[in-house]
Amino acid sequence: MDIDSKQLADQFRELKARYPTKVPENFDEDAECEHLARLVHEDLYGPLEHYGPPSASGAGGSGLVINAEFEPLGNVRAIKTPRIKANVSAASAENPFVDPEVHALAKLSHQNITRLYEAHPLTTGGFCMITEYVENPKSLDEYADAICCGDECRISCAFVLLCALKISLSFAVGKRVRG
Repeated sequence: MDIDSKQLADQFRELKARYPTKVPENFDEDAECEHLARLVHEDLYGPLEHYGPPSASGAGGSGLVINAEFEPLGNVRAIKTPRIKANVSAASAENPFVDPEVHALAKLSHQNITRLYEAHPLTTGGFCMITEYVENPKSLDEYADAICCGDECRISCAFVLLCALKISLSFAVGKRVRG
């Protein structure tokens, strides 16, 4: 994977302007994208060598998410790496599968949960996760608007979704998934 950090930084700026909740206010696009380019060059060249050019997807308090095509299969995957000042535990840095988020994703298998493909430790600390990419996931309100025709339907929809959440949580507890 080759990263043009300036082009990716521009994509993050556009994403922040268009969808303010997808990128934190204090996100320094240029510094974060240069950091990502260094990570890819130094730690992730092997694991990401079969990926096409990345696109900005979002960022949070500790992670940066890009998406790129996995060229051998032609599907798009999400790649999450730590931000510059991410707080990473020593255990997670050595073995990403002790991190609660990675551990939970690795154990869960459900149609509404993003599939984890790979996790790679980084020499600089932290890890990179490669997951299924879901384009334009719907919020609960958007989902309800799409399938409901009135307030009574929205209440029924919310009840069904709460039941599904209860089942998912019971499944996670049964599998001893923490996170």
